[in-house]
Amino acid sequence: MTPAELRAWRTLLGVKQRAIDRLRRTLAGQRAALAAAEADVDACAGQLRRGGAALEEHAARQAQLLAGPGLSPLLYLDYEAWRGRLVEQQAAAQAAFNAAEQIVLDKQRLIGQTLREIGGVSAQRDGIAARLAAGALAVDLAQQDAQDEESGETSVARLLARRRQAQAEAA
Repeated sequence: MTPAELRAWRTLLGVKQRAIDRLRRTLAGQRAALAAAEADVDACAGQLRRGGAALEEHAARQAQLLAGPGLSPLLYLDYEAWRGRLVEQQAAAQAAFNAAEQIVLDKQRLIGQTLREIGGVSAQRDGIAARLAAGALAVDLAQQDAQDEESGETSVARLLARRRQAQAEAA
């Protein structure tokens, strides 16, 4: 692998790392949004429980009214109208709870998608890092081979020079 190719692989490695960092920041924001959505679900569940308790309490009072002496039709109609409002409020609370739960599910799905994206880009980055390491090792080995060859040639040249010098002195 040439030095230019190594630089290109290093650049690509940096691009992948920045993409992972960006996805992790996105994930942090998504997790914060999920926490807020879960808090909304909890609030809606509390409203739903309070509405159910109010309906039960109203039903008990209405049962006492019906069982008691001197039932007034006007009073009964007032109780029934109030029960209708409580039922409407409970239906609205249930709809809000269902919507809040759906938002939580959507946010969880987005988090899962982001985690899969991080995994994919991380795998790409790791593959690039492995290829870069292999390329750098190949360059190092080639340089060592060149140095070894140069050292060998230098040693042979010195040996031949000494022999020539020894032959020249002997002659």
